[in-house]
Amino acid sequence: LLYGVAWAPLSAFPGPSSAGRATRSGSKDRDVEQQQTDRIAAVSSSGHLFIWNARTGVRVHKVPVHTSAVYRLDWSSTDPNLIATGSGDGSACIVDAAAGCVIKRYSHPAPVYGVQWHPSTRSLLCTACADANVRLFVHGGGEGCDVITNNSDRRGSTGSLSSPHSGMQPTKAIVLSGHS
Repeated sequence: LLYGVAWAPLSAFPGPSSAGRATRSGSKDRDVEQQQTDRIAAVSSSGHLFIWNARTGVRVHKVPVHTSAVYRLDWSSTDPNLIATGSGDGSACIVDAAAGCVIKRYSHPAPVYGVQWHPSTRSLLCTACADANVRLFVHGGGEGCDVITNNSDRRGSTGSLSSPHSGMQPTKAIVLSGHS
């Protein structure tokens, strides 16, 4: 079974798109851009992430990302090579879509049902876990995960992530508590 699917985002490219505008380096850049935006990814009940070239139908990667069903994926809109996945095995992963390998795994206390990259900040990832908490991770090149202290009483109020857009230090996380 496939649970989620996503196109490689066109907005992941800082330069002009292939939609009728020329790139600085000419057709070679357009060819690379077209190849990257023609990728499509899907996640499965077997714990795999699949990536295909949508123009040719050729599967580019089959990545064993999780040990349980993968419920969600999100392709970074700011980096065409980062895909986040969330799984029933209690982890969220960051996958290098070009290399076809997991570059970071974030452990959670329960299944991860949601993952979402920030729309404009390259390193900011949000996860939704079955423990009713939302976690924000600042991905910093595969570094360790430090938890930012949450000053809430765990009844729905939130902690704070000071200036997540500046510095982009090693990986940090904040837990926003919810209740059911």
